[in-house]
Amino acid sequence: MTTLEHLLRAAVLGLPLPQDFAVPAEEWRSVVPLALRQGVGALLHDLLPLLPRESQPPRHALFALAAAADRAERDYERKQQALASLTQLTGQEYPMVKGMRLAALYPVPAHRAFSDIDLYTGAATDALVSLLQSHGIACDGKNPRHPTFVLHGALFEAHRWLGYWGANDSLSRLASCESLEAQALLLAEGMSYDALFFNQPIPLRRLLDWLVLTRQPIFDRTAFRQLKVGAETELFADALDAYCLARFGLAAKDTPIFPPHHFHLMFCTPQKRGRHAVGRALRRAWKYTRFRQEYRQLYGEGMFRHFYWHNLVVGTRHLLLKRHARP
Repeated sequence: MTTLEHLLRAAVLGLPLPQDFAVPAEEWRSVVPLALRQGVGALLHDLLPLLPRESQPPRHALFALAAAADRAERDYERKQQALASLTQLTGQEYPMVKGMRLAALYPVPAHRAFSDIDLYTGAATDALVSLLQSHGIACDGKNPRHPTFVLHGALFEAHRWLGYWGANDSLSRLASCESLEAQALLLAEGMSYDALFFNQPIPLRRLLDWLVLTRQPIFDRTAFRQLKVGAETELFADALDAYCLARFGLAAKDTPIFPPHHFHLMFCTPQKRGRHAVGRALRRAWKYTRFRQEYRQLYGEGMFRHFYWHNLVVGTRHLLLKRHARP
């Protein structure tokens, strides 16, 4: 394991560091930028009070981690206030899913970064959209899976269903209850979509999510594997276990572990990459161009520019990868 992986394992899971573990001052120069790029800088900051004096980061690294934690806390507080405002406006509390729900499982929820607030609204989605519009809040309904809206500077997604490939009754029934199995499925849906269809590397934050989930006392791995049998979810769980074992020396308890290379081809499918990754990202960039005035009004200039350039860059990158992969 690398130094960063040792530190994250201790910070998130509370596991002790090796007795002879030490971080030289010069090593922090590589550890901190990597943690920030992987979106785990705030999580790393939580461990600093527990490190011996000789392993404390130099001042510049300490300031960088403290700044990451402060940004995460302010962002989390802003989103909590927006969620409270939505609850006050609608008089209902919708189940949280994906990032914000996963954050609640961490020792310091505010330090697990997430971009938007995902809610499962199911059959009540249209009623929610009508209520928001009656209060002058614009909603983007171009994506049939989830309308989006902005409230007090926070982006919300109101999910009609939870799978990426259409409505699914079993998913809807599962997500209507507050269970870790539901959250595990949501996590696997999102991660498998990115990895299988976008061929993007899985960041350390996603592996930490999996470790945190699978160590919850009520997590039922057998039930999880049966939720989407035949849709690669069960294989994806094994792959995550293999990667967690390789990176952190840990995996789900009582689980057969396969070597990571066993799943390598599952993440390198040029046909799926060409069919989904490029098309989806470029379609989004076209959508933001075609309806740019509407999106500027809905999201604000800063958020609009971020979405537009992100999708354009991602689409171009995968188009180049697709061409490079051709024989």
